[in-house]
Amino acid sequence: MNKLTKEEVALEIQTNKPHVWIVLSKMCELADVDIATVDFFDDRWWCKSTMTRKASDDLLKWLTEYLYNDKDARRELVTFSSKNKKMCKEAANAFICWYGFKIEEDE
Repeated sequence: MNKLTKEEVALEIQTNKPHVWIVLSKMCELADVDIATVDFFDDRWWCKSTMTRKASDDLLKWLTEYLYNDKDARRELVTFSSKNKKMCKEAANAFICWYGFKIEEDE
């Protein structure tokens, strides 16, 4: 089987997991990473780029609100559908821990 190109993988995510794509796009925006350069087919794609602690904190805040306010996003990204701010923040934190770019070391 041929390996998909990064463009094909990106299109597959956009088509089949639109809310995942929205979150990944926001993460790239906050990290100042061109999403077109990210190879989501790579098993360790999230380790290839970095973001600041502030960008990570901003993503946590944004993703918490996104999950809280969008029922379809909750259905796609997490295992609960209830509108619960604490659970949304925990889910957002877990997503960032698993899929967020590495945090830049403080100098």
